[in-house]
Amino acid sequence: PHHGTDLAALAGSRGSKACPAASSQRATDSDQLRPWYAADESPAGPMWVALWTEDDATVVPADSGSLEGALAIRLQAVCPGLDVAHADVPRTPAVIAIVTDVLGRGAPTEPSGSVCS
Repeated sequence: PHHGTDLAALAGSRGSKACPAASSQRATDSDQLRPWYAADESPAGPMWVALWTEDDATVVPADSGSLEGALAIRLQAVCPGLDVAHADVPRTPAVIAIVTDVLGRGAPTEPSGSVCS
């Protein structure tokens, strides 16, 4: 998540042994993320695309996946009613179609609603 996740802070506060570095680095106010979102979130160079789902229970708040200055795509804005959790994003057919639609024509552009069917 570009702006961290409250879940990481919770895991860190509970002494997560599974991935303690990731827990502290992905907290919303971590030393790793603070410089990123305090500066230009989408610096010159690549064209930035940020795709996120409002059903995300891992990235909390879900819109932490958005990125200022990027083509920010809330999945449910493109495909109303789409129910896709964090782990399902890369394997959901509608998401794959959205990514192909956005990146498949040169410069990234808003996806068309036809990708939802």
